[in-house]
Amino acid sequence: MYDSPDDEESERLVNQLNAAGLTDIARALVQYDKTWWLGGVEHKVYIEPEASMVSGEGWSLYHEDPGWFDHLMAQLRTAGKIASQQ
Repeated sequence: MYDSPDDEESERLVNQLNAAGLTDIARALVQYDKTWWLGGVEHKVYIEPEASMVSGEGWSLYHEDPGWFDHLMAQLRTAGKIASQQ
């Protein structure tokens, strides 16, 4: 939904996300950063396609806080609701 910082709808979306405390998601939209959440993962390994994963390449993530993923998903659901109201 984000087009450019000069677009009024985009600016309103970013402002609403910031107001809802979703600053990281708002920043990720502006910067086209699809992996913004990865910085919060302390233990991660990127596996190349030629490595051991049968399904291809990807990340193996290990987080010490078991609620981290649920919290992240709740933030994304809230951001999605805000964006769908635009």
